[in-house]
Amino acid sequence: MVEDECIFCKIVAGEIPSFKIYEDQNFVAFLDVFPVSEGHALIIPKTHYRWVWDLPNDLYAEYWIVAKKVAKFLQEKLSADFVQVYVEGSQISHAHIWLIPRVFGGSGINRMRFSSDEERMNFVKKAHEKIGILK
Repeated sequence: MVEDECIFCKIVAGEIPSFKIYEDQNFVAFLDVFPVSEGHALIIPKTHYRWVWDLPNDLYAEYWIVAKKVAKFLQEKLSADFVQVYVEGSQISHAHIWLIPRVFGGSGINRMRFSSDEERMNFVKKAHEKIGILK
């Protein structure tokens, strides 16, 4: 895939809006537009890499530190029992990690979503306060 056609590269460039919950110089985390649970987030590198394991070792390690930080935030703020982690890249050809907050005893895929953009933005603001965003 050509990088200028990549939807995630367009999110990084600000060409496509997103609900960013974390951003630093190398990574951005945002809420999924088709969540399988409330708070379902994706973390992507700002530089286009096809697969997670294509990142240089230093960025690969940093990627997982960011994933841990965002997962802990999601678990705390949503009172989730745990956060499922998926390494993805099959549907969109840009490395990404899915973080999906879950509760024990919950049924498989739950299509819970925020009820409004206002509710989603309130959650985003809490994320910025707790885990930060690059200004």
